Amino acid sequence: MDSKKYWKSIMQNPEDYEKLKLYKNLKCFIFDVCKKYSTSIALKWSDGEATYEKLLTDIKSFAASLADKGFKKRDNIGLVFKNEYDFVVSFFACSILGLVSAELPSSLNSQQIVGLSRLFCLKGLLFNDDFDVNEVIISSNINLINIKNQTNINLQLPDVEINENDPVCIVFTGGTTGNPKGALLSHKNLCVGALNGAYVPDKAFGLKYLSLIPFTHIFGLVKNLLSCFISGSTLYVVKNPMLFAKEAMTYQPEVMVLTPGLASVVLSLLQNYGPQVFGPSFKTIIAGGAEVPASLINNFKKFNIKCMPGYGLTEATNLVSGNVNIDTKASSVGILYPNQEGKIVDGELWIKGANIFLGYFGNPIATENMFSDGWLKTGDLARFDEEGFLYITGRKSNLIIMSSGLKISPEAVENILSENSLIKDSIVRKAKDSDNLTAEILLKENTPENQNSVKKYVNDVANKKINNANISDISFRSGDFKRTPAMKIIRD
Repeated sequence: MDSKKYWKSIMQNPEDYEKLKLYKNLKCFIFDVCKKYSTSIALKWSDGEATYEKLLTDIKSFAASLADKGFKKRDNIGLVFKNEYDFVVSFFACSILGLVSAELPSSLNSQQIVGLSRLFCLKGLLFNDDFDVNEVIISSNINLINIKNQTNINLQLPDVEINENDPVCIVFTGGTTGNPKGALLSHKNLCVGALNGAYVPDKAFGLKYLSLIPFTHIFGLVKNLLSCFISGSTLYVVKNPMLFAKEAMTYQPEVMVLTPGLASVVLSLLQNYGPQVFGPSFKTIIAGGAEVPASLINNFKKFNIKCMPGYGLTEATNLVSGNVNIDTKASSVGILYPNQEGKIVDGELWIKGANIFLGYFGNPIATENMFSDGWLKTGDLARFDEEGFLYITGRKSNLIIMSSGLKISPEAVENILSENSLIKDSIVRKAKDSDNLTAEILLKENTPENQNSVKKYVNDVANKKINNANISDISFRSGDFKRTPAMKIIRD
């Protein structure tokens, strides 16, 4: 399938496809969108807002301050912020100077900040009053900069020439297995990601987005922030996730970008308070960061809300494919976005294109292991159907190998379990002493009645759907699984 023709065809106005521009770097990106949409609101938050014009003024001012402090192209600098205006200003200020910003999750403790500052060779650390710098004992050659203390508005902003292949940021990988790594992404990577994320059905420009996924996560950075800006839309920034529901009710967004876990929370609010809870304009959820169950997609249809799943990974700047055909292909992650190609090699999805990362920072061996003849080996088991729709069936590293040599994807079995409405999540493993499977299950409500009902479902329904294996042992969790920031379960 021709992906460019496909994505153009799904847009409400095909001319919008041509209006969306592929920028050569983030400097051109932010200067152009802020000029084009100068009077529109770029960002809103609980007690303030900023137009695109105001945003660019603040970006240029802070960038001039960083340049005055001696930061120059290709210097590495850390960002420690929650989802807030200060992050956006800092991120783009670094980008237009050619700096490489390391997106450090605000949940990290002081010891982790110190370690990562050394690992990523940071020359500076940007933060605001929410970050207790006194807890961070760091070498004296690191410049600690509180953005709130930068008031030098009359400094000269240097004109830095930036190539599309220059590095722009370091983002953590998911880390569901093994140690997390820092993915080094280029200006071209992020510009392609921003463009791909703007290919949506229905209205394409001037949308009202709501931000909940951290900008330090590739999904939040690309789809929520950059794709919002490239379409001249407004992003409501939720700084405190605990206030999400209240602020969303007030703002009344049109689009939310969510992980499946967060989408489930939104669904519960709709079920408990009715479709009016987020206002009449809320019609779209872009879901990703983890597998999106077809049952979740179908439940949102009852509220006339499109929950559209996608697939991506940090190493591919998040956006690999997206699915708008949820009525007929709910279990698919959709069609590949333009500017890339994919193929299946021994069951594994390989991709290459303008969205593929530069490598893992300071880890050439791990980088080399990710590639073969220029193709990125995703580690995900997948297939394409006859129409070019992509299906992810599991992780290559998670395969269960039976004594007979039979290979079973635990994710495929977990998908079968998720079809039961009583089950919130599960992990499937190989039994220790047999070629059977065990299931560790998290119920939505852990009651004896629900446990018995799920046991009956496993024996009477699930086991009949599993090829050449059975779940012989079931345990029920009293608390949630350990999870990554993207809410993926961390497997043993």
